[in-house]
Amino acid sequence: MSMKRMEWLQGPWSVKLYSVNTASYSSLDLIDRQFPNWIISYIKEGGVITGTGGVSYPARAGDVMLHPPDLPFTEKAETKGTHLWMQAAVFCSHHLDLLQLCRIAPVITL
Repeated sequence: MSMKRMEWLQGPWSVKLYSVNTASYSSLDLIDRQFPNWIISYIKEGGVITGTGGVSYPARAGDVMLHPPDLPFTEKAETKGTHLWMQAAVFCSHHLDLLQLCRIAPVITL
């Protein structure tokens, strides 16, 4: 018996926060950073070019960047900025990574 895709996405969901941080910088040059959990970063001020696997995406104040676990990423900015970011894991009721199931875009404009 196979389950429909929607059944995999139904709650309850669980969220584990591993860290919550604020990062202010005058410029930024992160190369091949990776973490064991999702990095969810809200750009409070400034703008960056983020990328992974040779593909780059612009992100500006008000955007959210999402970096998957164990996947190296870069972030570059030539001007000052502030990010509010966290390491987290979000699971569906079947304990599968909800953000992987939903195929979330690397940059989301709010």
